[in-house]
Parts: sequence; C-alpha cells; structure tokens
Amino acid sequence: MRFIVTFLAALLLLPACAGTLDTGPGLPVISNQFSEAMRWQDYIGAGNFLGSDVRSEFLNQFQQDEDLRVVESRIVSVGLKSDADIVVADYELEYYRLPSMRVKKWHWAQEWQLQSQKGLKTGVWLITNSPPPLP
Repeated sequence: MRFIVTFLAALLLLPACAGTLDTGPGLPVISNQFSEAMRWQDYIGAGNFLGSDVRSEFLNQFQQDEDLRVVESRIVSVGLKSDADIVVADYELEYYRLPSMRVKKWHWAQEWQLQSQKGLKTGVWLITNSPPPLP
C-alpha cells in the first residue's frame, strides 16, 4: 500500500519538475490581436507583432497611406509550413481608399514563428515576412 501511495505521489510531482517552454498566449489569441489592431488602423500596435527586420517596411506601407480606410480584418485560415516551426496564416484585409467607396480585398500569407529569447521562459509569436504591396 505504501508503495502505491509513493508511486502516485511521484506521478503527481513529475510534471512539476519538467521545464518546458511557456509559449505565452497561443497563436489564435496573438493573431486576433494583430487583426484587431489593423481593424482600428492602429498600425504601430499591429507593427509590434512583426519581427524587427520587417517592421519598418510594414509601417512605411500603412502609416503613409492617409486615404486608407479599413472595413474588416481577419485571419481566414492557418496551416503549418513544411519547416514545421513556421505557421502560415492567410490574412485578409477589406479596405477602401478615399475618395472611392469601392471595397477591395487584400491577402497576405503571414509566416508566424515562435521566437524565444535567451534567459526568458516565454516565447513570442511574430510575423517574419513582409506584407505584399497593397493595391
């Protein structure tokens, strides 16, 4: 009986000893936050979800366009890339440019990658590829 109690106690404590990487909020939460920032035309906030090497290109494209009006912003689908450490999300933006009121759709195959930094236990999901030009 004592052996069974000791064995069960060891099983309960074993997961507490495992040091796994905490990925923080999952990709669905993070990508939704990006979409909401884009929906409200908070391009600086949305830029925080991009890697530092592509952030300036993103901000130059969107902040300079004063006539751009966002109607809808969403992730349409998500899939794994063959590398298996990159998640590809099909992002769709519905927008119009003043003075026109014609709504257009624009797609961006976003490559999200979990970035872990030395000394930190949490990882951060970031977009690692630049957006295509917005027509």
